[in-house]
Amino acid sequence: MKMEPVSSNQQFNFQGDVLAEIRKSKRQTKLQIAQSAERIKLSYQSIVSPPKKATTKMEAFMNAFDQGMVIYDGVMMGMRIVRTLRGLFGRKRK
Repeated sequence: MKMEPVSSNQQFNFQGDVLAEIRKSKRQTKLQIAQSAERIKLSYQSIVSPPKKATTKMEAFMNAFDQGMVIYDGVMMGMRIVRTLRGLFGRKRK
């Protein structure tokens, strides 16, 4: 099968379609970025917002339990990080 060279007229015929596709893709990408930014914003707000006030004893207990679990998780993660850093930098290798 013999390949023929592409003339300049053939190249320009496809340029309009390619540019249109690029523009369409760019619009879709910008829309996806905007949607992702909104999801990130909502997630961040839900993470850092203070817990709602408890109206019943059970809600108060659950809020206290959740706070305790967060503290426990933070301490355990901190201990893992310290152990990892000690393992990397603490011992002198012979």
